Amino acid sequence: MNGKTWAAFFTLSAIWGASFLAIKLVLRDLSPFTLVAVRLALGSIGLWIIMVMTKTQLPKDRSTLLLLALLGITNVTLPYLLIANGQQTIDSGVASILNSTTPLHALILAHFFLSDERITWNRLLGLMIGFGGVALIFSDGQRYGFGALDWPVLRGQLLVLGGPLCYAASGVFVRRRLREVEPVVVGTISITTAFVASTLLALLVDGGISIQMQATSWLALLWLSVLGVSVAQVLYFFVMSQWGATRTTMVTYVIPLVSVILGAIVLSEAVTVSRVGGFALIAAGIALVNRKVNQPAPARLAETGAD
Repeated sequence: MNGKTWAAFFTLSAIWGASFLAIKLVLRDLSPFTLVAVRLALGSIGLWIIMVMTKTQLPKDRSTLLLLALLGITNVTLPYLLIANGQQTIDSGVASILNSTTPLHALILAHFFLSDERITWNRLLGLMIGFGGVALIFSDGQRYGFGALDWPVLRGQLLVLGGPLCYAASGVFVRRRLREVEPVVVGTISITTAFVASTLLALLVDGGISIQMQATSWLALLWLSVLGVSVAQVLYFFVMSQWGATRTTMVTYVIPLVSVILGAIVLSEAVTVSRVGGFALIAAGIALVNRKVNQPAPARLAETGAD
């Protein structure tokens, strides 16, 4: 693992961490369906610009294009809509924490569907500790507990939890079927397909697309589109090509740290002892999961070669 990959990893974490705050801000003026449609419209434009600037060629075979289109539905349209709808009733920081369950699902799926992604005791322990941190933050206070059940909040939590399930399955799918496709191509075709699908849904559900927003919401939308979609997609698939599906999803363990801090500063969301303790456990989980890269050289070479 080199410095370039680590830089991409932390940049991606910062972009997606701030995206949960941006979603919350835009939801003040737009419905979840319109938000996603406009976000993907701007994001797809950015990706096509990158394609032209880098002179990247599209795949010639129809099967690859169809797989990329399918990826757009499972990895973009579905999770984006689930998370945006869920964030109507829960804090941006809490949404990001629920999103960090992705590695657990990805590890299980990758173990069964990818030959070079196996559950080891070290990885399992790291994921369990990290997920324990998520659980600690999730259980903070009674507002999000079952002691005083709040159905709108519960609905929001369940919707947001659907997002990481989609991301985990899609990550394994990319490694299994789309290993040789350029990251920018994967992002461009999948985002464009997702834009078309989400626009149709917005027209059906909202009865049309109307954009009337405050200046702050416009800035948040541009963040979501240009950085959160265009730049982030390229960074994500680059990191995945270097690290593999399971370890790449560790980005979702760093994202909550950014989201909770920004949520507290901008929206006055709560930062409690339980949430701080949860982040400490998450950091420990990341360290344990990544210990594999410090094993003897033959193991590292074998992993790199398989990627």
